[in-house]
Amino acid sequence: MSFREKLEGTLNKVVEMAKTWPSEKAEDMKYLANYAYSQGWYLNEVFIFGLHREITEHESFDDAVIMLIEEDWDFYWKSLAEYKPLRSVLFEEIKKCHEVGFYGAAIHLSFSQADGLFYDKFGVSLYGSRFKIAKNKFSEEINDFISRDSLELLSQHYKDGSLFRRMFNEVYSEVLSKTDGDLVKQTGHTVESQLLLPNRHGVLHGIHTDYVSKLNSFKAIAFLLFILFALNGEEIMENV
Repeated sequence: MSFREKLEGTLNKVVEMAKTWPSEKAEDMKYLANYAYSQGWYLNEVFIFGLHREITEHESFDDAVIMLIEEDWDFYWKSLAEYKPLRSVLFEEIKKCHEVGFYGAAIHLSFSQADGLFYDKFGVSLYGSRFKIAKNKFSEEINDFISRDSLELLSQHYKDGSLFRRMFNEVYSEVLSKTDGDLVKQTGHTVESQLLLPNRHGVLHGIHTDYVSKLNSFKAIAFLLFILFALNGEEIMENV
């Protein structure tokens, strides 16, 4: 089976699950998103669904997330480049840096390009006021959340991607409401060795020096993909 066929099969199953997902299962999604956040991961909807399916197959949560990222690695970089072609060279640098073990560079570029993607669309910093501005902007963009209990009834009125994104409005909003996480907390109040995710300010302003690892590079890339899907997940899912 080709990569394309495998990817289409995976994402089609995810979309079908979203159409008939019962209310109590949606709470499981929110739990997973919150647990991932507590472990230093910002996860988009595809990763959250994937974890719900396969979490018991791995010894650690980190391993489960990394497997999901690696599974469709090339597709995510292609999606980034297609969404913002002017940044494609920088996205390719992140990919290559991670692959050859230049994890510090990959982390730095992931945080800066996530900010750039947000700025391109809204004209303000992603990290301003510790995501408070971002939460408001995304809430305006994603539209009102469609009741989970109405999904089956309403599914015929929406393209798969549109339905899928609206279902996850509350998950994105909840995660972006957390303004005290490692990524955005005040650098002067942090002990770097205790961080589960590198601190954006500490990294980009050269204050921290102990953040370089393969795991942290995956986490920074996952955050970049979180922002990509928050901005363009609807179109990505429609065009698969």
